[in-house]
Amino acid sequence: MQIYVFMNKQKTGPFSLDQVQANLKGGIFNSADLCWYEGLPNWNPISTLPDCAPVQAAMPPGMPPIAAVPPPLPATVRQPPPLPVAKPKPDESIGTALVIIPVVAAALTWFWIGNMRLIDGPGSKLGLLSAATVLLTATLVAIEAGRLGFGTDPTRPRSECDSPIVWFFGMVLLWFISYPRYLYLRSNYGARNLIGAGLFSMLLWLVPLAIVSYSVATVQEDVERQLQELRRYR
Repeated sequence: MQIYVFMNKQKTGPFSLDQVQANLKGGIFNSADLCWYEGLPNWNPISTLPDCAPVQAAMPPGMPPIAAVPPPLPATVRQPPPLPVAKPKPDESIGTALVIIPVVAAALTWFWIGNMRLIDGPGSKLGLLSAATVLLTATLVAIEAGRLGFGTDPTRPRSECDSPIVWFFGMVLLWFISYPRYLYLRSNYGARNLIGAGLFSMLLWLVPLAIVSYSVATVQEDVERQLQELRRYR
């Protein structure tokens, strides 16, 4: 029997059956290499030849048969947790304006209305300036409260659930209480706590407001008293 072997992408041989068996045991051939001899319709593995089947290594005596171990399951790829999305910081322009407005009102009260003559009507202008300060800050508080989400989260404490409309009327009716309260509570919605700066600007306005109001009232009383004395002499 003349046997041809196909290995390493080329045909070798012919070999006798004994040569093939010897080369197989010597490791030159592999049992999966293809072979052909006259009479075979196709190329077949060498293991189909007589005495050329792959030999299993004998187990040492006394050892139990090794159970087939299933291949390990592919490890589940654990997806990394999503990166936390940083919330954008609220715009602090309105908060800054809320602190600055009383300071501007204090400057106008002291340097403008405080230097007016009685004939210029300092009392009425002082009232208009005070009303404008309260209304402007109340409007800004309502706008910013809407942006920050005041009154939209029912899980928050009752003291933090006032809507922007409630804040507006609270500022108009109780400005001296609502103004510092809002500057403190806005920090619970991600904005800066401006209670310190707000109290300072509020006091900075209230002091000249009280002084100028007292001065205007005193001057008006003096003028009225003098007018009454003139009427007596007539």
